[in-house]
Amino acid sequence: MTSYIKFTPISGAKSEDPLCYLLEIDDVKLLLDCGWSDSFNPDDLKHLRRYLDLDLVPYMQVAKQIDVVLLSHSDLPHLGAYAYARGHLGLTCPAYATVPVMNMGKMCLYDVYQSKTDEIEFDTFTLEDVDNAFDRITTLRYSQPTALQGEFSNGFDALRTRIGGVVDLSSEHCRLF
Repeated sequence: MTSYIKFTPISGAKSEDPLCYLLEIDDVKLLLDCGWSDSFNPDDLKHLRRYLDLDLVPYMQVAKQIDVVLLSHSDLPHLGAYAYARGHLGLTCPAYATVPVMNMGKMCLYDVYQSKTDEIEFDTFTLEDVDNAFDRITTLRYSQPTALQGEFSNGFDALRTRIGGVVDLSSEHCRLF
């Protein structure tokens, strides 16, 4: 029996845009990373908003389309929009990251917030938004099997940096590396 697998680049494909991808395996929708640029322009998230913002398509409850968020690295291009999506776009699903990605990512957004508020009036997100979003992340250790909406995940060392993560997804019908 075959599985349905669909990979949709939301942003970051064939460009220098922040990274955000939708991976669908059967009826499970995984948001892989949730990046943003350091301009923090909400208009830059127009493609992500299609999957999250209840105001754009109120009859579909679009935010419920995403079942799981997987954050792979602790920098802005990988998780810069995570706190904003949680606080302003209706993202409510479980999120997973390794301990270093979660801790360094939170510090990254703290640092960006402090830098932005020192130079301009910055109200795109608050430190409370960051705290609330990162408090909802389930942390994974190296090679820790974890059930994700019927899928199984193992956190692995990153290929690019020591604080990132690579996820091995598998189900009864498929195994992705």
